Amino acid sequence: MVLTSFICTILTLALWLKAGDKMASIVCYAVLFGFWSGAAISLTPVCISQVCATQDYGKRNGTTFTIVSIGTLTGIPIAGVIQERDGGGGYGGLIVFGGVLYFAATVAFTLARGVCSGWKLTTKF
Repeated sequence: MVLTSFICTILTLALWLKAGDKMASIVCYAVLFGFWSGAAISLTPVCISQVCATQDYGKRNGTTFTIVSIGTLTGIPIAGVIQERDGGGGYGGLIVFGGVLYFAATVAFTLARGVCSGWKLTTKF
């Protein structure tokens, strides 16, 4: 999860933000981001199962996605305000917003991994 969220951060802030109107860059971003963000979405249940007992999996999964729903519910209106601030035509503010949130997720996943399994890179669950 640390790797996938970090790569999504880099792709968003480096490739998409700099793409402008270049269709080739936007297509490259869409393909690469689709691959890496899809990996992050599919790894979420695996990560949940690594930190809870089998009998608690349903509760932990439900709690996780409840927290995610709050971010989704509030993120859309925030994105609308950012879009209005940019005059409705530019996406630069939204790209930075998304990239910064991906970076925050990278930090959170890094901290969670360090707390749960140790700070060595070779440590496995």
